[in-house]
Amino acid sequence: MKFRAVLFVSVLFMSSMAMAQIKLEREHRVKKSQFPLNGRLFMESKIGPVKTLRYYKEVDSSTIHYTSKFKKDRLHYGIHFSEDGQFQKVDITVKEIDIPQDSWENITFLLEQHFTKYRIKKILQQYKVTKDQPEAATLKKAFQNLILPDMTYMVWAKGKTDDKCQEYRILFDAEGNLLHFKKALPPNYDHILY
Repeated sequence: MKFRAVLFVSVLFMSSMAMAQIKLEREHRVKKSQFPLNGRLFMESKIGPVKTLRYYKEVDSSTIHYTSKFKKDRLHYGIHFSEDGQFQKVDITVKEIDIPQDSWENITFLLEQHFTKYRIKKILQQYKVTKDQPEAATLKKAFQNLILPDMTYMVWAKGKTDDKCQEYRILFDAEGNLLHFKKALPPNYDHILY
């Protein structure tokens, strides 16, 4: 009996430690008035007229981010802001044909090694603001859709491992080398009434 109690407590402790390492994120749409003022002013002054502009709030276990998604010149863009409205990065929705062949081969090799079966849901080409690259340069590179060594690819994939199917967000550098790998939460269905 004592052994069962010790085993139960140790399993409970280990599972709580394992869950503490997972960084979960959830994104939901917000009204324009709920979006940070600095972000709205940035969109109006730097971006100009766009199609289908929508605002989103992304909450994870430690931070809050905001994203404005829109369509411009037949491409789907997302501009990410911090909680106080500071510009952080731009992403563009791309397809596998838009990625250089060597990089794509590295990405698919890693996916095949990790999953028994997978399906790619979305690929984002990302340009981040850094100390060396100010906001204007980041926007210019993103809107010209340049392939640069400092950009990254975020791959949203649904993969199967050990008979478990899960969604993942996987970050690669421009050459297709793995930078970050994490599980994604399923979509929020709070709006559905049963």
